[in-house]
Amino acid sequence: MYSPALCHGDELFFENKNSFQITSHIISALFLPINCWGIYCITRKTPKSMRPVKLYLLNLHIWCTLFDLFCGSLITPFFFFPSLSGSPIGLLTVVGVPTLIQICLTFCVFGGLCSAIIYVFENRQYVLCENTNIFRLENSKARVFYYGFVFAYCCLSIYPFSWNIPEQNNAKLRILDMIPCPNSEFFSNNTYVFKGPEDTAAFGYLGLCFTIFLASQISFFGGNCFYMLYAWDNITLSAHSKRLQRKFFITICIQIFIPMWVVVLPLSYFLGSLFTGYYSQSLNNLTSVFFSCHGFISTICLLFMNPPYREATFHMLSPFCSPSFKNRLVESNRPGRTSFAVTTHSK
Repeated sequence: MYSPALCHGDELFFENKNSFQITSHIISALFLPINCWGIYCITRKTPKSMRPVKLYLLNLHIWCTLFDLFCGSLITPFFFFPSLSGSPIGLLTVVGVPTLIQICLTFCVFGGLCSAIIYVFENRQYVLCENTNIFRLENSKARVFYYGFVFAYCCLSIYPFSWNIPEQNNAKLRILDMIPCPNSEFFSNNTYVFKGPEDTAAFGYLGLCFTIFLASQISFFGGNCFYMLYAWDNITLSAHSKRLQRKFFITICIQIFIPMWVVVLPLSYFLGSLFTGYYSQSLNNLTSVFFSCHGFISTICLLFMNPPYREATFHMLSPFCSPSFKNRLVESNRPGRTSFAVTTHSK
């Protein structure tokens, strides 16, 4: 039987609800202006040469910013993995939004982020493979259908698990067999059991299927781009254009894959926890904090990997820089060093 006196000694920093809540809110407040600056750069500083990818970058960055907001301040999930339960301690809880609605919104935002990543790679493949690849979606209706399918799957694939929510008190008692000594927050009225212990493995396999789908789409479109740029000589690009296209493709990959690890590593821990039954409240909370850093890291990559946005950022920061550093910025932002192409040009 659960006994607080026997289970809990001194709490570690990230085990404490208030410490975790304050840390998440501070990070969210610090990162939001930087993320908004990234949105401003995309909307106002994107040159004509990058117009074909502008909407895709903007879509991706908006979802990244929303994901940060939800994880850091609006939802602030206090997970109890390996059980499928948690306690939302963010601003939406303060204003009285039901927990199940918050869970559904979180799945939707995460699905929107994943679909936006796929769209970026599909757009690169669409531009590079014009009239040269049978896998290119030529028909505009087919592209719209594909976009709709990806978004629907990413956002709705988890929703069947929102049916038949278990009776909360009985579910919590069953979870105590899995986690004999959970954090004291587990017993608060705010804690919500999404599914009972008997559904944990099924949820884990559903997460694996989602991961495989996401990886397969990115690998397919990204692999097509890599083949067209590095292995196939018949692409209708001049040597100079191909070199610029390669540079931009590498920029896109860095901009997406480096921040992606901030999500992949926590998700890997969550899946591992589901399958092994390992419980650590500190790691649960720390991985939630990592989630709220994804958009910020994505913004940093966006600003410093794309020359127009980097130049705009350096210009904004120049009043606060020393003269010698300003000279280095001018040198690094010479046109010959920062150009690349996102559209194809015939030989």
